[in-house]
Amino acid sequence: MISSEVSPKELSASQIIDRLTEGWSAAHASLALEFVQRWPIQFQTTVNVRDVEDDRISFFTDLGNIRLRTMDEVPCLLISGTKDLKERLLSFSSKWNSPRYLPFILALSDAAFAVARDTLSNERCLLLSRDNLKHLMRSPDPRLGLKQLLWQQIPRRRLIPYNILAPADGVLFFGRENELNRLAEEDTTSFAIAGPGRIGKTSLVKRYRKLRLQKHNLYASQMFYVSFYQYQTSMDGAARFLAMQIDSSSRSNRIVAKDLLNFLRYRLQLTGRPLDLTLDEVDGVSQSETFEYLGEAARLGYCRLILCGRGPLLKTILKRTSPVAERLELIRLSLLSEQCARELLVGPLTDLGFKFRSSDSVIDETLELSGRLPHHIQLFGTKLAEMAISEKTEIISEDLLAKLKGDFLLAQLFIRTLDETEDPATKLVALKLFEANQTRVTIPFVQELARQEGLVLDRAAANEICIDLTIDTVLAWEGGGYKLANGGLLYYARETGYVRDALSEIRQKMKFRTKAQPVQNAR
Repeated sequence: MISSEVSPKELSASQIIDRLTEGWSAAHASLALEFVQRWPIQFQTTVNVRDVEDDRISFFTDLGNIRLRTMDEVPCLLISGTKDLKERLLSFSSKWNSPRYLPFILALSDAAFAVARDTLSNERCLLLSRDNLKHLMRSPDPRLGLKQLLWQQIPRRRLIPYNILAPADGVLFFGRENELNRLAEEDTTSFAIAGPGRIGKTSLVKRYRKLRLQKHNLYASQMFYVSFYQYQTSMDGAARFLAMQIDSSSRSNRIVAKDLLNFLRYRLQLTGRPLDLTLDEVDGVSQSETFEYLGEAARLGYCRLILCGRGPLLKTILKRTSPVAERLELIRLSLLSEQCARELLVGPLTDLGFKFRSSDSVIDETLELSGRLPHHIQLFGTKLAEMAISEKTEIISEDLLAKLKGDFLLAQLFIRTLDETEDPATKLVALKLFEANQTRVTIPFVQELARQEGLVLDRAAANEICIDLTIDTVLAWEGGGYKLANGGLLYYARETGYVRDALSEIRQKMKFRTKAQPVQNAR
């Protein structure tokens, strides 16, 4: 066992590691805790110690500055000595062995390292030896050293952080500072965040909640996130569902829509603070009586609302007669900025160990194809990483991107955006935009394209089509106007001959045989 006669702060990290080789007792763990406290200083991060036991300390560390999968919450086991090593290692591994985590084993003794190497799968954890730890703790760039160890021990596919199927968080959340600041600082204002799917609405509100709770734990009992995804029931059922999420009591289970005002007023009187309600995927219920009462509750100060949704919510907010239109301010998420889009693409690929050849041209073309839409950037990042791994190359080159552009499934993913546009007039305008190869879109230009096909649109109808195409991710908001959402859709629509064939089909469906044939506004 180690001696506690020397002050831990007087020792170097290497000296501390050497002195911990034989282990420690839980009652005399000051030296081991000194090592744990130096970890966040070296890696410029934080740690949260969970358990201190004989020859073992477990803690969590946030390595989100390494933009790889699961690095924002890493369970670590500092282990030494020779006793009960296998049992302790298996216990720790079984607890954190899941896709959500990549545990680190910090083995300070040769015996602990040998048992961990023989007992645990290197693909499911990162094993750091005493020499590894000494090097990392004295390195001027410990994050690079840690990444190199990750590349050596963990299959790179496991480290790819992109995930288009889940809200972005941790290492994948980029930008949106202005929107985050508004949500945090305008804390008496209710908001509607409306826009196309996967542009980052849920990611934004979850990030806001996380940061808010980190700074103000006292708000935890007042903040609620409720998703209405795939929720279909009566208006009273929606009110009851919301009330039960806030307070799962028999009283809440009897709530109907007209009771919401009294329910939220009672909650305000009970706690002294209005509820902060984030309601996601509200499109199916946003025009219901339930939301009329919620809007009134927000006006009276019983609650603060943050609503998230797509087209139906956006159109509800834009209508003057909507019950919530004058109760909420609209936040429309735009494309990521050039800088944030580059960081989202380049950061993870670089941290995976890849390099860019002729970096500006490859990055610029990829961002043009993605349209700086977060989920498209993640899609291209994932595909480029997987292709580089398959071809056993460290270089993201023009040739690699050219091969990726020829991917059939990628082409279908972009084309599907147009296929899923159901309204004939809206689809016709979209196809005409691609035929015209016009990236900037104005309302008069949309009216002119429609007129060429015999479709007469007033300004309101043309603007509604633009809104629908924005929700469908064909157009995007930028600078107070519209633009084509991404170069990928334009590229594949033209390369595959889709525009020509689809235009012929839609003209036949709408019976526009000549440009001169007048047809009344179809909307």
